[in-house]
Amino acid sequence: MKGKRENSLVILSVSVLMLAAAAMAQNEPGGSLGSPLSPATGSVVAKSKIQGTVQLVDPVGGSLQVKEDSGSLTLLKVQPDTEIKRSGKSVELSDLKVGDSVTVKTP
Repeated sequence: MKGKRENSLVILSVSVLMLAAAAMAQNEPGGSLGSPLSPATGSVVAKSKIQGTVQLVDPVGGSLQVKEDSGSLTLLKVQPDTEIKRSGKSVELSDLKVGDSVTVKTP
């Protein structure tokens, strides 16, 4: 019983840290939220193609955070028509893991 409680606390702690990292990334210069949206204005950012490394993936919540080659972080709400490619092949959000190199195209 004690082991299960400790495991639950570890899982809860990791989840809280992941959410905190995503929230902090929204405040980073160049960070964005949405498909993709600017956090400052809520308007759509002109970028429709994002390349970089997966920093956070949440298949249940439908979000993906990518650190672009320029260093900026982009948090995306993945829509049904969002195209995600890893190694040139189309993949689903649930196929991704932190550290994957991806190209994401938004409509």
